[in-house]
Amino acid sequence: MTSDHAKQIKQVGFVSLVQDQPHGSHLKSSVLDSVFWQIPLIGWRADDIVAEVMNRRLKQKGFTVSRPMLTRALEQLKARDWRPPQSVELAEAIYALGEAQQLDMVVVVQGQVTRDFVTDTNQNIRGYGIQKAFESEAMAYSTIFVEAFDIKRRFSVARAAGQRSEPLATHFSVPAGEVQQLAAAAQQVLRTQLEAMVAITVGVAAQEAGF
Repeated sequence: MTSDHAKQIKQVGFVSLVQDQPHGSHLKSSVLDSVFWQIPLIGWRADDIVAEVMNRRLKQKGFTVSRPMLTRALEQLKARDWRPPQSVELAEAIYALGEAQQLDMVVVVQGQVTRDFVTDTNQNIRGYGIQKAFESEAMAYSTIFVEAFDIKRRFSVARAAGQRSEPLATHFSVPAGEVQQLAAAAQQVLRTQLEAMVAITVGVAAQEAGF
């Protein structure tokens, strides 16, 4: 996003389509043997992490910032698993939201779907969470995509991704069922680690996009 274009923008909204809970993945020799689940972290609010970073960055640019409620169409898009961050459907939903709220621009923060940069397998990875591949070390990761839509001109004015991975700071075990309830101490360690990683990757993507 150029500085000249930014001068034309006043009212900016941002929405978070980052999924609500961290992903857990234990990759094995086949997809059928691999285990995928969502980790129910007590007190975890991904949207609030996004809001803290984006509010600060957008206000520093001199924009008047709001956080409009998601429409039904955007709620449905947020709920889809393995959804690529860019689509005509998403753009149209954002333009409708921006027009209804009389915004000049809407910035969207989403989980990225990309190659496995965490454990270097042939599987894709998305959003944020923890992953173990075969007998390798368990890792925490975050991959975030930021895109800004000019509402009046109806085009994507800026987009960028941020990603990060590091060794997991707490014990990792694959759940016997679909849900794993971590012990309180492990919950706190994992929450602290993922909060920092998501905030960093949102900030990196926002900076690369010009915010």
